This record gives sequence, C-alpha cells and structure tokens, in this order.
Amino acid sequence: MAASTPNPDQLASLLSQLRRGPSDDALIQRLEQELARVAAEGERQREELHQVAIEYRAERDILRLVAGLAEEGMEGERRPAVVVEAARRAIARMPRVEHGCVFVFDPDGTPEVISPIRIEDGQFPLLMEQISHGIIGQVWRTGAPVYCEEATADRMFQGLESVRSLGMKTVLCEPIPGDGGAPPRGALYVENRSRADAFPRAWREAVRLLALQLGQQLALLERGAAVHGDPTLRYRRSGRFDEFVGRSPALAGVLARIDRIAGLESPRTALIVGETGVGKELVARALHRYGPRRDGPFVPVNTAALQPSLAEAELFGATKGAYTGAATAREGLFRAAHGGVLFLDEIGEISAELQVKLLRVLDEPRIRPVGATDEVEVDVWIVAATNRDLAQAVAAGTFRRDLYYRLAGSVVPVPPLRSRPEDIDALAVHFAAAAAARAERPPPFLDPTLLAALRDRPLEGNVRELRGLMDALVEQNDLPILTVDHLRGIEGGSPPTAEDVPAPPDWKEATRRFQASYLRWALARWPSPAELARQLGFHRSYLYRLAAKLDVPLPGGEGESQG
Repeated sequence: MAASTPNPDQLASLLSQLRRGPSDDALIQRLEQELARVAAEGERQREELHQVAIEYRAERDILRLVAGLAEEGMEGERRPAVVVEAARRAIARMPRVEHGCVFVFDPDGTPEVISPIRIEDGQFPLLMEQISHGIIGQVWRTGAPVYCEEATADRMFQGLESVRSLGMKTVLCEPIPGDGGAPPRGALYVENRSRADAFPRAWREAVRLLALQLGQQLALLERGAAVHGDPTLRYRRSGRFDEFVGRSPALAGVLARIDRIAGLESPRTALIVGETGVGKELVARALHRYGPRRDGPFVPVNTAALQPSLAEAELFGATKGAYTGAATAREGLFRAAHGGVLFLDEIGEISAELQVKLLRVLDEPRIRPVGATDEVEVDVWIVAATNRDLAQAVAAGTFRRDLYYRLAGSVVPVPPLRSRPEDIDALAVHFAAAAAARAERPPPFLDPTLLAALRDRPLEGNVRELRGLMDALVEQNDLPILTVDHLRGIEGGSPPTAEDVPAPPDWKEATRRFQASYLRWALARWPSPAELARQLGFHRSYLYRLAAKLDVPLPGGEGESQG
C-alpha cells in the first residue's frame, strides 16, 4: 500500500485518548486528518476495483469475439474475405476503439487488403504513411507488436505527419502471425485519440488472441489451396471464376485477391496492375460480378482514348450548350455507373488536371457537370487499371502521390503469361474451342507440337496475343487437327493442306484424340470433377474411367472418391 494508507492502530490510539480525558483541538484535528485519509483511500480503492471490473468485462467481450471469429471461420464458405471481414467487425465492436484497420500483407509487405474501421476518406494518405514508415511498417519488419501509450510523445513516431495531424494518443498494432519464421500475414491496428494509455494489459492480451485466431484461420485456408493439385479449386465453387482458365499458383493468387477484395462490405477503390494483354478488364469485371455491387452497372472506359478537350464532360457529364457542339446534355460516366463500378483503364495516362478532379471525387463523392452550378452526388466504386509503374510515375512527378495512395487501397497484380506457363495449354484449347464455336464447327485437336511451340514463344502480348493466334489458326484452317505447321502458316509461310496433315493411324485413334481434346477443353472450363461430370452428363465413375483411358489427368486422381 501507499505510504499515506491509514494505520488502524493509530486510529484506535487516537480514539482511546479522546475517551480518557478532555479533548483538545490538536487531537481532534489529527483524528479528522486520519479519517479523511481513510475516506480518500477507500475512494481510491473503489475506483481501482471499478477499473479492474471494466478491464475484465472488456477482456471477456473480446474473448467472446475471438470465439465468434473461430466459429465464423469454421462455417460457411471459408473464404479469406469472410474471415477478414469477421475480424474487422470484431474490432469495430471492441470497447475504446475509435479508429482502426485490418491489413493483409503481400510477401513483400505491401497491403493487398485494407479493411478500415471509421477511417475517413481524407485520412487514407496518412494511413499509407504508417504502412511505409510508421508503426504498421515496423510491425511487419520486426514481427513484434507496438503499443504507444502516448504516440505524440513517443520519440520514434512523434515526427510522423499522421501522428501530428490526427492527434494520436494510444496506438496498438498487433501482428497477424505467419507460418514459422515467415513475416506477419497482416496486422490489427487500433487507435484511441481521446486518451492516453487507453488499452490496459489484459485488453491488449485479448487483442493478441484475436490476431492469433485470425492468423490461424488464414493459414488453414492457404494450406487448403493445393487441394487435389489445383490451387484454384477452392475459389471455383458454385460456378464462380469459370471465366478464368488455368490451374497455376499464379492464377490462384489472382483469384485470392479478387475473392478478398470482392468480399469487403464497402470497398472504396481497387487498382489492377499488369502488362498489356494480361486480362485486367477480366479481373475488373470479376470484382464487379462477385462484389457487393454486382446488381449495379459496370461501366468501362479507356481513359487513354478520351479526347483531352472532352475528357471532363465524358466523365462528369455536361449541360446543354456547355461547350461547342454540346447540342444536348450529357449524363457522364460517373452518373452512368451510379450504384455500381466505374472501370478506369489506363489510369496512368490521364492528365494532371483530370487527376485533381478525380481525387476530389474520391474525397467527396460529388461531381459537377461541365457548365453546371450545382453538384450531383454519386455512389461509385472506382476500379482502375494500368500497365505503368505508378510508384515510379509518382517519383517522376507525373502522377499525384495522394491519388496513388487513394487508388492503391486494394491492389490486384495480374502476372504475365510467362509467369504461368502451365496455363498456356489450357488457354490455347479454350480459345481454339471458342473460335470453333463461333464458326459453328467442332473444336480442333491441338497437336503436342503446336502446344510446345506456343509454350516456347515469348508471348509478349500475353493472353491477348495467344487468343489472337488461336483465332487466326481456327479461322484459316477448317481442320480437325492443328499442328505447328499451321502456326508457321499464319506467320507468313504456306499453310498446310489437309494432305499435309499427318493422319491418325485409324478411325479409332482419331476418335480417341478428339475425345481427349474435348475432355481437356471441358476440364479447363469446369475444373471440378463433380461439376465436369454434371455438365457432360456422365456419372463420376465413368468420367474417371474415361479420363484414365484417354490419359487425361483429373484433379484428385485415384485419391478422390469415384462413387
């Protein structure tokens, strides 16, 4: 106890002296002082007990949230986005949390998902500073939690603009652990800007348990990614992602990103990055199709193709007579996308003036049509795409840093085809079958020499180049079998005739090759054996026997039940 704690023996002695004889003022004053001390100490102890009760109540509530997160992760679709969103809701309900965020990191520390809690739009650049230089960045680099009782007085962080501007007091950042000695998968970040030392020890321990539970759930999902040798399988449920052809880990990574971002309740922006021809618009359409705005419109626009003089009117609309040639009012793409997704392709090509106007819309969801005096509210999820390195453009001064930070809240890198060579065969079969269907012909068999030649090509135009090659091959060759000679034919040589194509040994072999080709095409479209059997009208046991006979491997192989 403190030195000022009253001594019961001393009080008893004073009372005894009062009973034995006449009292004097000094004795009464000493007694009053001791009684005052007793009252003060009792009030202090009562307040301490009250604070302990608050802490235990908060700890109990958080532990219930941890249990709820475990249950939510074990039920339903078991998607990473579902688990991250459950953690975000849990943190939002925690006592004393005024602001916060759930981060899921890339292997290099770049956040692939940012799920905010009461973070205002204009504060996102400051939040990004925390990731690169501040508390969140330190947690990712060290793997250790950071707790600042008074961030504005902490020598390590008081120089950060985010700490000064937002007046941060108590800050806690707890890592979401990775496997073994791997860097953290992400971080739980919470703030209290009203009081210092707002999060007591028992409370911080409960938050640590929540981070551990979230890390465990994400690890379980990641370890299940290689089910049956196809890491994309767990995303392809109920017909989801059928538009993406392939089974490579690189493609699975793209689907994982889409799945996580589309699972957010209120996505703000998304940025798709990748070389020309990798399929960025396909990714954007998937974000719309599987996201919370699936019932709204999807409005694509190539910003690089906008005429500079009309770009503002094209995006924000214009009143009649607002400019030369404006014979009628123009709605504008933002209003056309109201309630849905506006896809801004080639965002790195827009002018500096248009960057300013776009940033204003992101900060305040209102636009002013050209020639109008009043603003119009818009509710749009902006998905942007670029084949440029916007970070380099920011460093060169050709792209606004604050706009980059706003767009890069959730990033989807789309790998080039050379990073997923195992998908080339499936893509070639898919594109050949699609071209044949347009021509009302059966899909051709792609000879192994042709597939090998396609795998050896640089394919610098990526998926778009491969699709163009297969379209040309099918259009120029109405044949059941396509070989490498046909590929040489469309590149300037003389295309082979039917007589030039080596015939199969007999009708039975020709039939077998066609069946194998068709089964490979169908497998690329419906990778799940159960769904494939249903689409083809086969019993699963017959499908497995047929695949073994045709030497076409199915996911799961012999280890999967064939009943």
